[in-house]
Amino acid sequence: MTPQSPKRLAQNLAESLSLSVWDKRGIADCLCRRFPPALQRFTQLQTQGLLDHFPTQIAPGRTAVASALAQSSVFARIHRYCVLNSVWPAPDLRAPKMQPLQAFAHLEIPQLATLGDLADWMLLTPQQLDYYADQTGRHEEHGDMAVNHYHYHLSPKIGGGHRLIEAPKPRLKSLQRLILRAILDHILPHPNAYGFVQGRNCIEAAARHVGEKAVVAHDLRDFFSSIQGGRIYGIFRALGYPPNVAHALTGLCTVTTPARIRNRMGFHQRQALRVAHLPQGAPTSPALGNLAAHGLDRRLTGLARSLGATYTRYADDLTFSGDEHIIRAICVAVPDIVSEEGFALNPAKTRLMPSHRRQVVTGIVVNNATNVDRREFDQIKAAIHARAWQTDPALQARLSGQIAWVRQLNPARGAKLERLMARA
Repeated sequence: MTPQSPKRLAQNLAESLSLSVWDKRGIADCLCRRFPPALQRFTQLQTQGLLDHFPTQIAPGRTAVASALAQSSVFARIHRYCVLNSVWPAPDLRAPKMQPLQAFAHLEIPQLATLGDLADWMLLTPQQLDYYADQTGRHEEHGDMAVNHYHYHLSPKIGGGHRLIEAPKPRLKSLQRLILRAILDHILPHPNAYGFVQGRNCIEAAARHVGEKAVVAHDLRDFFSSIQGGRIYGIFRALGYPPNVAHALTGLCTVTTPARIRNRMGFHQRQALRVAHLPQGAPTSPALGNLAAHGLDRRLTGLARSLGATYTRYADDLTFSGDEHIIRAICVAVPDIVSEEGFALNPAKTRLMPSHRRQVVTGIVVNNATNVDRREFDQIKAAIHARAWQTDPALQARLSGQIAWVRQLNPARGAKLERLMARA
């Protein structure tokens, strides 16, 4: 067998290890399959060394594993033995396969072990899959807009800066919807996540905070763009997809904002947008955002439970409620937990709401019951009395929708508005 340099041998072994189940048995089985009998004595030592270096549940990428091997003293002994005795690991001829974490093993999702499987499932050629996944971002940076996969829309924020909507073009959007329906819709988000979840809504989230002595609300800054491609890759790997398939799925669901758009944004936004991230505007982003925030939801739920409080998250809105003693503990602990989980707070939007003030959760008043804000109610009444809606079907439809919303929150107030509209 042809001698190999330490670097080449590390890459050779890493090719197999990155596809293995990442636990003691999975790594040892992989090394035993590759090692000839003379090298079997190194198996347990090298297995433990890799687990110590990567204490994770998902196999790291090939490059990371190769780098860890190259730094290992056990691996140096393996390579030296191979050189001295002309004994080298056997080639790995096993085909890639799905290897989900146990929590996801029951999911009925497409079994896509290779890029060919993924392309066939999406009714694409391999070249088309590479084009739409655009893992290097070359198509978004291309000067010809027809080559790009996204439309970019900037709108000013009330508090300054711009809101960026990155809307996929029709063909990519259809592929993202396929991923959403066939894969992501099968995974339940955390029970306290209410945004973008079928069967849950903002009224239910607000209702959990009704009648409490204190409500504390935090806002996550740039929620979607702060969730980078690495996290999304980790989600697809946890579902069992081999590295190259997980990379392609990640490319289909993330975008690197081109410089011509980034340069119009503020500093913090530019930094987030220069790497692959969830685009606000893609159908897959809400579901992936909820999954990426699962660890955050789990820790904040635990914090709330320890304080006898209630916690919910609606997209980027974090809300806690309970007795007044929770305020200080929440304000001290939440910023650290949010930062450790890879997110950032918008301090300007933190709100402390005791019961003698108006308490608002996701735009809904919750002091004594879910209710519409008085100013919003008065604006709807004024619009009814103005009667402009009687000659404008679009305005009439919008006004009817607003009244239906009020009725969901406060049936009595909604009925009053309906009577006003009927008499106008």
